[in-house]
Amino acid sequence: MLLCTVWVSWILITCVKDAYKAFTARSWPATTGVIISSKVFKGCSKSYNPTILYQYKVGSTFYVGDRLIFGLAECSSQSEAQAIVSKYPEKLTVTVHFNPELPSEAVMLVGMVSNGTWWFIFTIPFMIAIGTSASWLLLRHVRPTNGYD
Repeated sequence: MLLCTVWVSWILITCVKDAYKAFTARSWPATTGVIISSKVFKGCSKSYNPTILYQYKVGSTFYVGDRLIFGLAECSSQSEAQAIVSKYPEKLTVTVHFNPELPSEAVMLVGMVSNGTWWFIFTIPFMIAIGTSASWLLLRHVRPTNGYD
């Protein structure tokens, strides 16, 4: 039970942190980047994931990023993944927003968070409440024994 609570709490904290970064990234400086790879990869189960790699320069240092938006990676159909890849063909010039305190952290689309992240943020508190209520109801009906029964 404790391990499950820690795991769920970690996911919730990560999701909230990603949502926060998505919105603070709107104030990050922007630079020009170039798509260096744009492919669809087979993901979990029968799903596909678009993988877009871009190169950008901050000062005299070149970086490679792969984050389109913040949040949990979502599995999609092959056609959905292909549609995203088609928007970002190799050699396309794009705008990249980078964290001024950590330039290796970058994102192309600011202010957006994956649907899966929002799902976790809004449902985990309800799951915790339901789990707590169920545990309380279960423990309420368990009678301790004193060994003399």
